Amino acid sequence: MPFQKNTMQYLLNHFKQKPVDNVSYIGLSTDSRLIEPGWIFLAISGQQQKGWDFIDQAIDLGAVAVLTVPHSDCLKPMKKKSCWIYPLRDLEAKAGDLLHDSWGLPSQYMSVIGITGTNGKTSSSFFLAQILQGLSQSVGLMGTLGLGVYPLLETSSNTTPSLDLVHRTLNRFHQSGVKWSLLEVTSHALAQSRVSGVQFETALWTNLTQDHLDFHGTMTEYFQAKLQLFKIPGLKVAIINLDNDYVTEILNQIHTTIKVYSYALKNNKADVWAASFQQYSDHMIANVHTPWGQIIIRPRLLGQFNLSNVLGVIAILGHYQFPLAAIAPIINQIQAVPGRMNSIQHTGTPQVIIDYAHTPDALKKALATLNDLKVSKLICLFGCGGERDRKKRPLMMREALLGSTHVVLTEDNSRNESFDQIARDAMSQLTDEQRTQIGVIDNRKTAIEETILKSDPSDIILIAGKGHELYQIKSGKTLPFNETEIVNLAFEQYKNRDDFFKHTKSK
Repeated sequence: MPFQKNTMQYLLNHFKQKPVDNVSYIGLSTDSRLIEPGWIFLAISGQQQKGWDFIDQAIDLGAVAVLTVPHSDCLKPMKKKSCWIYPLRDLEAKAGDLLHDSWGLPSQYMSVIGITGTNGKTSSSFFLAQILQGLSQSVGLMGTLGLGVYPLLETSSNTTPSLDLVHRTLNRFHQSGVKWSLLEVTSHALAQSRVSGVQFETALWTNLTQDHLDFHGTMTEYFQAKLQLFKIPGLKVAIINLDNDYVTEILNQIHTTIKVYSYALKNNKADVWAASFQQYSDHMIANVHTPWGQIIIRPRLLGQFNLSNVLGVIAILGHYQFPLAAIAPIINQIQAVPGRMNSIQHTGTPQVIIDYAHTPDALKKALATLNDLKVSKLICLFGCGGERDRKKRPLMMREALLGSTHVVLTEDNSRNESFDQIARDAMSQLTDEQRTQIGVIDNRKTAIEETILKSDPSDIILIAGKGHELYQIKSGKTLPFNETEIVNLAFEQYKNRDDFFKHTKSK
């Protein structure tokens, strides 16, 4: 006979244990701050904090019981402040399933699509959300741009939220009638089991290039973390980009029961591929071949990497049997992701492109796109994040030098690391001659202003690294920082450049 749900007996049966006190509970949470009277606290550990340290807080907020990983002070059930604490060896492995069950198994009632890759996660999910909405579908979104029922998104501190928030949000989507949930799934989230318990139906792999080695250590470990998304039980469909170096390893490790679709920019062996491509200053044209027919698309986007993201989205929509004739007109109207190849230009000023590129590969692709526009001078202004992968800094500098006429190195989110150290790392592999091609300005606002004001109207300036972010993390503080506003104010000064330089020199 099954145990009554929402009782300790029901919960502990997952671990083949019996409760000391078979209390009833209302809900579960891994976040002690969210505990309410009648809830149970799952005291699992995060990357920096130990769940055990927050047990007292959870009990004070009304927890009726605590489940924890075994601890030196708790190897068998013990009572604390009239609340029973149960140490369970498999708690961290089963926490996702417990939360999913507690929130009513929401991912069973919708198509959950996970998107992973070094670059392209946000663009792919944003494009897919727009197209699904254009097809009169209700879409839930969790990613870099926030979380919520698209287009009403709330700010999220992480691209992939915490395990607790993922399940809470899926329940909210289900209660709102959402049928499609799109999750950007980072390598950190997979390594930390932040999507454990979610029943993914489809997974998309965009690419893999160097990033986050400060966390993963090696590219092999980084790859294996990403690959976990394609090994989640119950996955039905995998969409794989053939234009990446890891494609053979990925395909070899995907279970034979999973339906695989491939996409590529020019490879006609792919299921979805572009037979032709033309880039213009404000749009592109591509002839796309698919298993479901052929379409010509004219999205208002820049860059072959954006076309690649669109092709992956078309593969997903094709699998779900949305007609190409209905998809194509919507693709032609989709908007670029905020902070992704966003163009700003006033009459008589240089063109400024703001982009989130913060990896060597993303910077390379952004510069290649702008070089395709046959500009006379292309200036690359970029920085490298502090307290993050130091190995990619000289690689980013190399791509900036190869892809632009002139480079301006400045700060990004330096966090608690000195700009001097970041700059030394970025320039560590340069020759003396190469150093002469680089301007170094530590203050990012000043760097943007001076670069614009010293440029010619025919120039293009790529401002890379921060994209959509409206803040700068510096010396442990998060400060307001809006690059679009800074660029527009610099444009206002552009016709009065002599006065501006007199003013800045006098400071």
